[in-house]
Amino acid sequence: MKETYNINILSVYDECFAMKKERLVEFCERIGKMKLNWSCQLRVDSVDKEIMKMLRDSGCYVISFGIESASNKILANFRKNITVQQINNALDWAKQCDIVVQGNLILGAEEETEETIVESMKWWDEHKEYNLSVGMVIPYPGTVMYRNAVAAGKIDPVKFLEEDCPVVNCSNVPKSVYDNVEKRLIMQKAATIYDVMYGENLDFYGRVQLQFKVKCPHCASEQTKTNFALDAVGMGVKYCTNCKGRYFMYGGQ
Repeated sequence: MKETYNINILSVYDECFAMKKERLVEFCERIGKMKLNWSCQLRVDSVDKEIMKMLRDSGCYVISFGIESASNKILANFRKNITVQQINNALDWAKQCDIVVQGNLILGAEEETEETIVESMKWWDEHKEYNLSVGMVIPYPGTVMYRNAVAAGKIDPVKFLEEDCPVVNCSNVPKSVYDNVEKRLIMQKAATIYDVMYGENLDFYGRVQLQFKVKCPHCASEQTKTNFALDAVGMGVKYCTNCKGRYFMYGGQ
């Protein structure tokens, strides 16, 4: 790919990427010679400071960690088999090695309570330097949480699919509290759009192109976005080119 397309970035999406340390070492040795920037997904219990340095030296600049919660009780409920201390260690080693981290806190596990939400949110507030996202869990079909929710009458299987798998409160948290937390999280992840300009050119699908400025909700940096279709502005997650934090775009109209 580098010889044919002159690529300079590679993203590795493989949940088993670091299962074997020997394979990871060999990969770093080989890709390091290519002078590429690359990213990967790792578990927090699969790294140490030595591995982190090796990743950085081989060109790794972003690591997506599976975090999910800052409560050991909820981590056990999610069957993560990791601890908050292991999360702290991995993120700290990445910071020391100047590697950007990505990850999520997911609220709403079946054993979630108001106390565990406060515990996770307190940890999140104290670690803003990592620009981690926070969202509500979605009980996707096939998961234990989904089957339990169907059995409890919280999910109608047909309606759930028709609505494209929405957030469902499967926890012990009162609905009013759950809804307020969800609204707060949506707005905290939103980046404000301003100075919108409509382009004269259409894209391949005949959509009008936009140019606008956006302010990152994490690092407050202002960036100019170009060649965006109108119906793509509010779709999915976007990434800040400065801090690599993830956000939604919100125009306020």
